[in-house]
Amino acid sequence: QQGSGDAARDATVRGSPYDFRRVTPTAQFQAEVEAAFAAGNGTKKVTLLSHSLGCLQALYFLSQMSAEWKAAHVSAWVPLSPAYGGAVVDALQFVSGYNEGIPWLSGLDVRDEQRSYESNVWLLPSPALWSPDEPIFTTATRNYSAHDYEALFEDTGFVPDGPALLRRVANLTVAPVAGHSGGGGGGGG
Repeated sequence: QQGSGDAARDATVRGSPYDFRRVTPTAQFQAEVEAAFAAGNGTKKVTLLSHSLGCLQALYFLSQMSAEWKAAHVSAWVPLSPAYGGAVVDALQFVSGYNEGIPWLSGLDVRDEQRSYESNVWLLPSPALWSPDEPIFTTATRNYSAHDYEALFEDTGFVPDGPALLRRVANLTVAPVAGHSGGGGGGGG
């Protein structure tokens, strides 16, 4: 039973699903925010709550909306565990694939699929926040930092797609933080 202050699905709480493999569903998000605003009789602004990759999606969405639109429709944005600085584990997908902890699955079996997601390129550790001296990958012959993605893609056979995807997502968002947590292996969010 719901009390007067409880959240009600599709009335006071709405989900906004999106294809996590792709970037920038701006029109969809705008329509959903406007529908939520209208459901509140056009008087109650919307609070946006996002998590992980959804924070990058929300940041991009909000950066595309005018200040007037945001002032009229959004009361607050709460990003939970945002991956603003990127995710080192995401970079693993481009080298050897990542089996997500599934013991019978080889990372190489899913690497091509994982490489096809533009959102995975978007989640690579950010060169804006990671020093060229911080290796993300270390091999017997070379270290790769967040500044070496084109070389990493070349050396792992992810050309021409890797560099093209990297250019597509490189400047979609500007991370609203000044650095990352962790020393050389930590995530950025």
